[in-house]
Amino acid sequence: MTVTHESFEIERRINGCLDHVWAAWTDPALKRRWFAADAMTTDDYRMDCREGGTEYGRFTMADGPGKGVHENATTYLVVREKELLVTAYTMAWDGRIHSASLATIRFSNDGDATRLAIREDGAWFEDSDGPAGRRHGTGVLLDALETALTQGHLQ
Repeated sequence: MTVTHESFEIERRINGCLDHVWAAWTDPALKRRWFAADAMTTDDYRMDCREGGTEYGRFTMADGPGKGVHENATTYLVVREKELLVTAYTMAWDGRIHSASLATIRFSNDGDATRLAIREDGAWFEDSDGPAGRRHGTGVLLDALETALTQGHLQ
């Protein structure tokens, strides 16, 4: 089996105050509104954002190159209110785990916005979209978060 190990970082200024961005990331009802891509149906989603807590999502994509059932299983390792999340998670497609990652998400005030600094250290297995795909997907998620915040869907 081929395994690719790689890290990447994304820093983004999100239009929304720290309180709203933190809540959007850590409140299960709010996160569910932006976390799944538009092309996916949420089959199951639950979240307990505390140290030792877990998050699980199962999503179905009906069409396209990613067609199938996608699962995300996360454990929260560190939770520092409005400052830091550290998670370990796996991603699976049609029941086959294709990656395992450690993610660090830092939150800070940036004027009237919030600065997010995300670092992911991952292992991607055969038949995965790889680090480039994950980096792209993380950017898409951040776009969805910002859209939900600016359109008032998370108030």
